Amino acid sequence: MSRARGFAREPIEPEIEASIVERAGDDEPYLVYADWLEQRGHPRGRWISLHHALSSEPSYELSLELETLREAHAARFVPAMDETIDPRPFRWRNGFIEAARLFKESSRTPLSTRLRSLFTHPSMRFVRGLVLVYPRTKGRVHDVDDALEALAGAPRTLDALAVCHSGPAWYSGYDDVALRRGDRLWELVPNIRRLTLEIQSLELGTIVAPRLEHLTLRGGSLRGTAALSLGAADLPSLKTLHVEILGPASDLEFLKTLKAPSLEDLSLSRAGGAILRDTFERLAAWPGFAKLKRLQLENPSANDGSFDGGFLRELESGWGHLEEIRLVPTRFGHFSRLEGVEPFRILHPIRSEREPDLLDTLCS
Repeated sequence: MSRARGFAREPIEPEIEASIVERAGDDEPYLVYADWLEQRGHPRGRWISLHHALSSEPSYELSLELETLREAHAARFVPAMDETIDPRPFRWRNGFIEAARLFKESSRTPLSTRLRSLFTHPSMRFVRGLVLVYPRTKGRVHDVDDALEALAGAPRTLDALAVCHSGPAWYSGYDDVALRRGDRLWELVPNIRRLTLEIQSLELGTIVAPRLEHLTLRGGSLRGTAALSLGAADLPSLKTLHVEILGPASDLEFLKTLKAPSLEDLSLSRAGGAILRDTFERLAAWPGFAKLKRLQLENPSANDGSFDGGFLRELESGWGHLEEIRLVPTRFGHFSRLEGVEPFRILHPIRSEREPDLLDTLCS
């Protein structure tokens, strides 16, 4: 079924649709659409109104009415999903799915097939975020490229994508997910604003993402040609960058050529190793460092003398422009002197229970 035929069952005024698409985050166009539908006796109108009302003021009566409406129009409003894997596969906003999460292992049907079917559902008409979750396995590589091709059927509102592992976000090391045709990503999601890739084998190709604001590359994926691609990128809107490097501090060479004039928040971690003193020195020599406001270093080493008194004085003189320096150490004893000292914050490395649900934060 084509996307057009799937959506054609629900009428919409072109001007209203354009307003919803162009004014992302604004509730008013949805409410105009709700009134327009209710005047025509379409149940989606009341469905939108109830979702909006409950988001601002929870009510037992309205919740009961919403559930009754859902039961009466289940197939129209809610796509069929396997909820044994994920009891909350959707994040709703104003009667439409704002973000969806699919687990590869929840069905024998290929993820690409399930995605194409999902994009035909009326409730996915204005979806903004998509989370694809792959299982952690040894001895098997999951190919993301087929699922990526299914994004050709996504609505143009899609601007946030995450490809990640099942299990704790802090645990990595299995070579089990591969993206080999990264060029297609930028073609299929031209309006990408937020991107998270937890991928071991990654090819980014020529990055064309003028609207990209938040980029996270974890799983040891930033190496080889992927690092070269990032270094050659022109990302005028990029504000937040979180990368995990595999090798020595020389892997930070991409920073020398990366064009990201709006970058304010940089987070670095090293897979299976520590962020050493040479990393600090390379950062201080990076031209874009002076524009940073926040810096996070995960798994920094305190065993090589990096955090002796002399180096802390260097930080005060050379890094004084930073509003916040977040350290995520493997051992806390070495950092006791920094507790309560501005701008340092010492964070716990095992934080999987405290991390917000990616489905909630993806479209923020």
